[in-house]
Amino acid sequence: MKHVNFITPWKPFKDFCEFYKNMGSDYKEIVNSSDIDVKSDGVYNKFYTSGGYGYEPVSSRNWLIKNTSIGEGVGHGGTCLDVGSGDGFWTWILSEFYNTTGIEPCAEGVQFSNAIRKRLDPKIRNRTRFIIGDALGVRDGYDFIFCRAPCFLNYPINKPFSKDLLDLDRKKLFGLWRRTYSKEKAQKLIGGYQKKSRVLNFLEYADKANEYFEKMVSIADKYFLFILSTKKAFYGEYLGDTYNHDPQDVYDALKAHGDARVKVVDGYIVAELMKWTTQQSDCALGNVLFSINKQKTNHDYNFCFLDKKNVVYERRPTEGFHAHS
Repeated sequence: MKHVNFITPWKPFKDFCEFYKNMGSDYKEIVNSSDIDVKSDGVYNKFYTSGGYGYEPVSSRNWLIKNTSIGEGVGHGGTCLDVGSGDGFWTWILSEFYNTTGIEPCAEGVQFSNAIRKRLDPKIRNRTRFIIGDALGVRDGYDFIFCRAPCFLNYPINKPFSKDLLDLDRKKLFGLWRRTYSKEKAQKLIGGYQKKSRVLNFLEYADKANEYFEKMVSIADKYFLFILSTKKAFYGEYLGDTYNHDPQDVYDALKAHGDARVKVVDGYIVAELMKWTTQQSDCALGNVLFSINKQKTNHDYNFCFLDKKNVVYERRPTEGFHAHS
């Protein structure tokens, strides 16, 4: 399917953009409404009334279309699970293309999402819903699993977590910012961080990152997408409060399950998996075995496992389908 860099937004997107133009005041209005059970002392409430993440809808939507297979129309019209959906920002964008469920472990996040949902276009409301829960507890499969910076993947997936990996004093992050900003501005940016690393707030995920990763891949019936900030100079360690995954590690974790595509764009790792269907798996196995019999050699192939049951050969990744930065 041909990739496009621009798709004309559907009409409800304008309504969504209008809401986010005034998100600070809109969030405060929501907190004071009957839609929120937990008032301003809640963690999410404090965060969102101060303006939230500050995402911008138009550029965020365009970035997804340009840099992921969403721009190729993959799975459009199917079901999507937005994992760690927060206040629903990415859920609203995804609803243009998928019937989207947001799952979030924090009740306040889901309360905010449902409150915002009531204030958006009916077409968006009809294509979205939110549930409180842990992603490991999801039993149903979805056509598309969307994982943009969930807390449980802010830890290594290929090695044990160690506090030695942390940037606790944020010296590494400060050094990086000093290359771009003045000392005063870099200090101001660092000052905006909590004294305690956010990584330490979610240590229950520290040794389960791989388990979560494999679970998300297993419930993706067609397409899996993982996005998280990463910098090449810090692969395999933390920069500030973010673990910098090595694209090769992510590719190695994905390639056994289908067509893996991993790249780094604008400082973000973009890891995609297109799941093999039974027919595609049988076809791939048949083609490879035919080629091996014909060539009397398998030096061009690597072993990989499909669904942990069927052993097939996989060609070494061609250009455009391997990890690169």
